Amino acid sequence: MSAIPQDRAQQAKVQARAPLRAPVTARDLLTPLFFFKTRAIIAFILPLLAALAVAATAPHVYTADTRLLILPGDDYTFRNPLSAAIPGLSFDRAQIVKAETEIIQSRGLISDTVQAVGLNRLFPKAKGPGALNAAVDKVAASITVENIPQSNVVAITMKGRDPVVVSDTLNKLVELYLARRRGIFDQNNTSSVDAEGKALQAQLAQIEGQIMDFTAKNQVTDVPTELGVIAAQMNGLRQQIADVDRQLADRNGRSAVLRSAQASNPPKMEVTTDYSRSLEMDGLEQSLVSLQNQRRDAAQEYVDNSPVVRDLDERIAGVKAQLARAPKQQVNATRQGVNPVRQDIDQRIMASQADAAGLMAARSVAMEQLDQVSKLETRLLSLAPDYRILTRKRDLLEAAITDLAKRGEESRLANSVSRSQANIRVLQTAHPPTTSHTGRPVILAAGVVVGIVAATGVVLVSVALFQGMLTPSAAMQKLATPVAATINNEPDLKPEANTMGTPEPMFMHSGAARMLSHVVHSLSRERCVVQVMGTDDNVGVTALIADFALLAARDRQKVLLLDLEPSPGRSALDALAARGALFEPLHDNGSIVRVTGTSLFVTRNGARGDSTMTEREWATLLDAIAKDFDLLLIDAPPLSRSLLSLFAAPSVDATLLVIEAEKTRAPVALNTIERIGGVGGEVLATLFNKRRFYIPRAVYERL
Repeated sequence: MSAIPQDRAQQAKVQARAPLRAPVTARDLLTPLFFFKTRAIIAFILPLLAALAVAATAPHVYTADTRLLILPGDDYTFRNPLSAAIPGLSFDRAQIVKAETEIIQSRGLISDTVQAVGLNRLFPKAKGPGALNAAVDKVAASITVENIPQSNVVAITMKGRDPVVVSDTLNKLVELYLARRRGIFDQNNTSSVDAEGKALQAQLAQIEGQIMDFTAKNQVTDVPTELGVIAAQMNGLRQQIADVDRQLADRNGRSAVLRSAQASNPPKMEVTTDYSRSLEMDGLEQSLVSLQNQRRDAAQEYVDNSPVVRDLDERIAGVKAQLARAPKQQVNATRQGVNPVRQDIDQRIMASQADAAGLMAARSVAMEQLDQVSKLETRLLSLAPDYRILTRKRDLLEAAITDLAKRGEESRLANSVSRSQANIRVLQTAHPPTTSHTGRPVILAAGVVVGIVAATGVVLVSVALFQGMLTPSAAMQKLATPVAATINNEPDLKPEANTMGTPEPMFMHSGAARMLSHVVHSLSRERCVVQVMGTDDNVGVTALIADFALLAARDRQKVLLLDLEPSPGRSALDALAARGALFEPLHDNGSIVRVTGTSLFVTRNGARGDSTMTEREWATLLDAIAKDFDLLLIDAPPLSRSLLSLFAAPSVDATLLVIEAEKTRAPVALNTIERIGGVGGEVLATLFNKRRFYIPRAVYERL
């Protein structure tokens, strides 16, 4: 049974990778924007189209205005009524204008205006229980009250879709405002009238208290009224007793006559005897008709002497014999019942007796009530003189208070009307406006702003959710590993000129190869063993390692390219052959070949290692392979296909991880790096392959 080889000292030590922070450039910021440009454009266009639709259907809005002049007056002046020597206190102009503005913008005034103009006229589509409140809110939002600077003039404007309705509503608002203002400022005191009125009210309250005490003590409400009610009750009771006596005599006379008639009528009598046709006769006749019908049908199908016909004839004869013997009629019932005359007499006797008993009880009750009402009348007659004295005083005080209030109200009304007419002037009434505006530029500007915000948000969310890597700096930050070289994915990339006639690299520039060589030389080893692997088979490991091997061989290095687990049609030999390389087999067993004209050697059958080998055995095997070369490059399979790269990782000097721009997911690459580090290896750097440039070249060169 095999296990992943690990050094015991390194097994408990997995390096913590601190994040690398590369300087953020304008290119790094703009690359995600151009990468997600389709989403950004869609996110920008949708709000813009919505704004265009709203702007196209935006209604015309008319603005009507009116102006009021606020003059100085006594409404905002407080005077001490006790001493005219003390000067009054007045509001300043700003306070007066602010108070008038609050009155104009009050919700109650706007609600009255909406009801006066008509809810359906202002908002024809308004329906439901909350339509009035919604209409008041909309009208309040459309009204603007402003004080013209350095003046006592207040400008009131209102916006709406119908110019006539807007002007009528504004004029109605001013009209109701003037009326409400008069009611608000109609609070002036007349000291003498109010003082006299208070004194009379106090006396009236005292008399009312005495009346209430008198009525509560004697358990009465209004003595004259109650006396009248009692007199009516006594007359009614006396009349009721007389009526009962007459009815009682009538019931007694009727009972005597009915008892004499009762003796001459028996309680029961024979009522009826019912006869009907015999049911047996009906059944036999129906059977005879049925058999005759059957005989007629059988005669049409059979001969006269057939058994069927004879049987039917016999049955018909039997039924006729039974008909001759059956009775023609039968008695159904003989009824006896109660004699209705006797029953009617009994009922009348009982009714007369019940009526007589009821009348006697009613007479007894009426007599008791008459006695009680007579006693109550006597008591009320004794209380009437004192009660009349108290009510006479109350009536005199109420008449005096009413007369005094009438005179005070007349004086206050005259004073209030004169002041309200003097303080407010309507300088300009509202007229139906002739011009309108739709607000379309504002709507379009808002759509542009919302579109920019939406596009920015979409790009930010896409970048946050995107697990790939667009730039080398993004790869360094997400993987916490330096990027050794970047290989572009440009279709117009041309190979460099060759003076040796050797195969040319197809993807890697010499500049990228030199950067990679610096990384390899930084290991400071006489013989370097470098493993190159990817996160999957499609990131281009074999193509890059073939290019790097060719470029390294040009620097007079003896390079061995080892394909750890060759895939049919995708091995290192196939990649070099695609570049036009010719191979020379060596004099040994032929497992290693040489690229003609170069110092590059390639293995044919891999390293012949497997999962059963220990770490020491892997190190011995790689040392034996690399002993005659300056650089051993291992084309390792991804972990998703094979674990040989994981077994060989502790025995190589460094591991280089190839990641594909945009396609390789950062969690997958991190998992590979951590697994290599977990077995004692080290991912020295990454190769950023197939990088695309989404920023236009003209813009990219200026950044």
